[in-house]
Amino acid sequence: YGLASLHHPFGAAGVELFSQIGTGVTRLETGEAPALLQQAGTVLSSTASLGISRPAVGGRLGIAVSRPVQMDRAGMRYRLPVSRSRDGVVGYETRKVDFRPAKRETDLGLFFRRGGWQGRLATESFVEWRHDAPHALGETLVEAGVRISLSL
Repeated sequence: YGLASLHHPFGAAGVELFSQIGTGVTRLETGEAPALLQQAGTVLSSTASLGISRPAVGGRLGIAVSRPVQMDRAGMRYRLPVSRSRDGVVGYETRKVDFRPAKRETDLGLFFRRGGWQGRLATESFVEWRHDAPHALGETLVEAGVRISLSL
């Protein structure tokens, strides 16, 4: 897996641009024993994000557009049982399946981060608009929340 990040000051007033891009290659192996999964191809995945933040009221306020980690290619070959004869013989067919999602998720997020307690405690409140998220019932999902991190 490879990941590249960039944080760059932009103009005055503590404004910062940030971006990240990544890609992954996963090689899956199948065993020698008979199984339904006959062949697993190389899985390719990718991610990217771009955002801007600035100081605000004792913290940082920002906006980001991102494409979360997603499989770009994930081909598999299965040997599936499709019939059974009267004498108990099972008939099989080979099916090729690509587990890549049909749509690519794109997120737009607003956040406010604040540190405290000698740099060991961090809080972040956020709202995200997630378009084509694979787990969403509709095309758009809105999520909001608070994260609290404590470094010991």
